[in-house]
Amino acid sequence: MRRRARPTRRAGATVDLAVPEIENIVLNPETDANKYRPMFEVGALLGAKRVIVGSVVDDESLCTALYARLCEVGAEFGLDIALEFYLKWR
Repeated sequence: MRRRARPTRRAGATVDLAVPEIENIVLNPETDANKYRPMFEVGALLGAKRVIVGSVVDDESLCTALYARLCEVGAEFGLDIALEFYLKWR
């Protein structure tokens, strides 16, 4: 994955292209933060600093635990995780 992202990073650098953030993960009760490691790795390689996450989890303690785990994984790649709530969206 990383090898395939390098040409994109080089091409973006030639035109001053920045990737400030990654969108959009939707937290649900089955979210596994580890599944997003490849996305976080490539996003960080391309210069992203933030991941936008939405939640459809209506259990506050579960939402907090899932969000905390995403924050832990994101931190490994230097990424901040921004949480949006949109329960009415689903």
